[in-house]
Amino acid sequence: RPRVATGSRGAMLAAGAGAAAYWREGRRRPGSSLLPSLGVALAAVAAALAWTYRPGATVSDIGRREVWKTAWTAFLQNPWIGVGPDGFEDAFRRLRTEAFVTALGSDHHQAYPHNDLLQVLSTLGMLGAAVYAWLLVVIAKAARRALEPAGTRALAAGLAAGLLALWVNLALNPIALEVLVLAAIMVALLFSLSAPAADSAPLPRPLLLGAGALTTVSLVFAIGMARTDVVFKKGALAQASRDFSAARRLFAQARKAAPCEVSYTLAEVNAIGDWINATHVVEERLALLALAEADGAEAVSCHPRQVLPHYIAGAAARMHFDLGFKDHLVVAACEFDAALVFDPKFGPLLSARSEVSRLGGLK
Repeated sequence: RPRVATGSRGAMLAAGAGAAAYWREGRRRPGSSLLPSLGVALAAVAAALAWTYRPGATVSDIGRREVWKTAWTAFLQNPWIGVGPDGFEDAFRRLRTEAFVTALGSDHHQAYPHNDLLQVLSTLGMLGAAVYAWLLVVIAKAARRALEPAGTRALAAGLAAGLLALWVNLALNPIALEVLVLAAIMVALLFSLSAPAADSAPLPRPLLLGAGALTTVSLVFAIGMARTDVVFKKGALAQASRDFSAARRLFAQARKAAPCEVSYTLAEVNAIGDWINATHVVEERLALLALAEADGAEAVSCHPRQVLPHYIAGAAARMHFDLGFKDHLVVAACEFDAALVFDPKFGPLLSARSEVSRLGGLK
């Protein structure tokens, strides 16, 4: 649904392109080309790009442009295979431009480049882009076949228009996992409508069984991730309402499902810090300190070459220092220094390291 109140251009343009495609393809003549609908979608994307690069652009638009520049730089540095499927945020921290920092601040970072093509190029390189292009072509061909029979044209037009709208939105915005799952189901339905006639040779049984098993595993994995994200959001709500015990429990539950998801670990350690500040029971504070220290060590073990795990471990050590364990200040300094190697512009990290230096005279 287009978010008019928040001015989400990508969603509104995508809705317009999808509606135009549905109107056109639902009334198409047999043998007609998909090019008019594709042309409307490309025009919507071009309009959004032109607006983003207009003179007097907003801070948000400037930030988006700089993210695109950084994604392109990451691609140029790793043109064949990219920085890895989950590597954009780390690459962004290393490569973000001064213009981005000026516009949005040194504590702002990006986990995705807000453009599907740049996402694929920066994370998977030209090899991944070739596969992505092949996928788009295959889906377009399936849509054209599905739109031919008059009996199923309305359903096929709805599926094709919805997928086209999603593609337009992907040029400007990331999308949630749940939306990707829904898109995969829509693609499957589109392919079923474009299948050969019933009297043609059926697919081999092993192939069908393999496809069914892969689909089942993918759905189970996606549902599990979605449920974990719901638990995490409940933890955030509990922390906002200052129920730090419930927040920590929910964050820990999310981490159990995804133990190496650093954002979950960071949220849990923040909740632990808030809980420590709220309680005056010594035994409880000591137990919480142990949890924070263990979380930091696990994060570093999972991702030793990322900024946030070392930042978390340093924050846990700083908590120890604040409660009288003075020897932990050196540990905090070492962890913050390790984090600075991977992101020397991260504002909260710079502040934390400066504070440690002030407290202990550590350089």
